[in-house]
Amino acid sequence: MIVIGNLARIYQGLCKFAEKFPGVGGSCYKGPTNDDTTKQSTNSLSGTTVSPVETTTQSATSPPISTLSSLPDTTVSSVETTTQSTTSPPINTLSSLPDTTVSPVETTVLSTTSPPISTLSSLPDTTVSSVETTVPSTTSPPISTLSSLPDTTVSSVETTKQSTTSPPVESSSQSIDTTLLSIPTACLLGQLRCYNDDNEMVCAAPENCTCQMTSVNASISAGGFYVNPDCTRMAHCINGSVTWDDVYSCSPNAQCEKQGNVHQCYCTAGYYGDGKTCLQVTNCQDVYTAGINESGIYTIKPTGWPGSPFPVYCNMADGGGWTVFQRRVNGSVDFYRNWTSYKEGFGQIVHEFWLGNDKLYYITNQENYQIRIDLVDREGTPHFAEYDSFRINDENDKYRLSAVGTYSGTAEVRNTRYNENALKYQFNSFFSTYDQDNDKGTRHCAVVFQGAWWHNGCCRSNLNGNYFASVVPSTTYCCGGHSSICWNNLPGPDHNIKYSEMKIRPVRD
Repeated sequence: MIVIGNLARIYQGLCKFAEKFPGVGGSCYKGPTNDDTTKQSTNSLSGTTVSPVETTTQSATSPPISTLSSLPDTTVSSVETTTQSTTSPPINTLSSLPDTTVSPVETTVLSTTSPPISTLSSLPDTTVSSVETTVPSTTSPPISTLSSLPDTTVSSVETTKQSTTSPPVESSSQSIDTTLLSIPTACLLGQLRCYNDDNEMVCAAPENCTCQMTSVNASISAGGFYVNPDCTRMAHCINGSVTWDDVYSCSPNAQCEKQGNVHQCYCTAGYYGDGKTCLQVTNCQDVYTAGINESGIYTIKPTGWPGSPFPVYCNMADGGGWTVFQRRVNGSVDFYRNWTSYKEGFGQIVHEFWLGNDKLYYITNQENYQIRIDLVDREGTPHFAEYDSFRINDENDKYRLSAVGTYSGTAEVRNTRYNENALKYQFNSFFSTYDQDNDKGTRHCAVVFQGAWWHNGCCRSNLNGNYFASVVPSTTYCCGGHSSICWNNLPGPDHNIKYSEMKIRPVRD
């Protein structure tokens, strides 16, 4: 025992000597301490931001280590596993990171016999800038990278190096919606990406692009225009771009209003133009000169006319600009009327009608006029007669036919029985109705032949007679029978005419 005690004292002395001179070699065993135990990484870091997480060394017999197995609402800048021991159980790195943004994730070295490693196995709603697997070991099992990334945009996924015998690496096993990259669709040369008239974004030629005016919450169709509420500014949509007029204002003869869903300056009745410039329209020739060539109803105001502007039917055929004042079609309107009716006018302006002698007087006396008469006989053959001058006087002169010019047309075959054609025969005659007998004959022509007209000695022409009159077939001249609509010297039957239209226009160079 004495010897053993002495040996112990010698050993302690040697230990103290070794501690003073560590370079000599050796160290003394002092019993177990906490310094020899490898510290484990944190298993749960809820609501924590981790900049680097590194597992440096783990002993051979340590239990499984889970690094950052659950990090909700966590931003990870870099996760690196540097070295893992030979027999350590599986390591799950970032196995579940909901709502997490990961900048780089790198696995540097894996040990020889480590079990499978799943990297980023589930990252819902996650944006990954770069995922890199640098060097997995020789016999490591398969590594699945980004095995599930729902609703994820990936800028770059790169596998830098993989060992010789490692199984395949699967990248982005779920499809990635490339539309999230917000790359605009390329259009063909000469096209623009713009809205069309259906408010759809399309590729179209510039002239087919609508213009969006967010400042006034309005859009302009391609080639269209927009006028502000008080009609002081006008914008145009030209090749997909908005261009404003330097000046826009209403004419004194126009008003700022909306018509048919279009807001702009509109000329008042009796004037035509674009609203900025409004010209008084005295007849249908003015309408035609203004660039309107569609037949229909227009409003005119002849020079000197004391009343309001009134509607007329403008016939734009045969050179255009004709103001129609009489039409017979099917006998639906009764033309056996009194003086006042013929003075003021009656009927349907788009069908059968008489414009009115007062209106006809003011129209034909504002300048020199010509007349055209279109006829269709009972066999359906069309004819026409034109005279290079036409005018009537006012009511005080009983609407006398004061001008009938030179004839031309197809409505006459020269007959030796009469020296004048159908209308020329009525020149200087007064207008007669059944209640005013103003003709030059001994009979009351307007009653005998049931038609108001510029009767001379009755007949030769009477286009306001009874549409349904019957005529003795053997009659070969106009006004045979009692009340036929007739025009003397037609190439065919000159009575029971089925269609007539009388129209006038100014004679202009």
